[in-house]
Amino acid sequence: MSYHELIREVAMCIIENDLTVRRKDNGLEPFCPKQINEFVFENEGKIQDAIKHMIRDYIELRQESLLMDPQIPWVDEYLREFVDIDSLVEEK
Repeated sequence: MSYHELIREVAMCIIENDLTVRRKDNGLEPFCPKQINEFVFENEGKIQDAIKHMIRDYIELRQESLLMDPQIPWVDEYLREFVDIDSLVEEK
């Protein structure tokens, strides 16, 4: 599996968790699978940008080996720089 595929897999878990469990924890209706798919489709470019930047940064820092086991907090940090998830999971 490529770095990109590994990171994307973690990013998709984060997005799904935020739009379901985190929304429910915050008293909001969890997104259904269709809504999650729509969100991913609408934000695909931003998700790809986050992944590309993460790979580039880790390679530049000579920490490429860490990309073989991308940790949730690392991916989450990059993802949130590009994709606005928080506005969908917090009560207004």
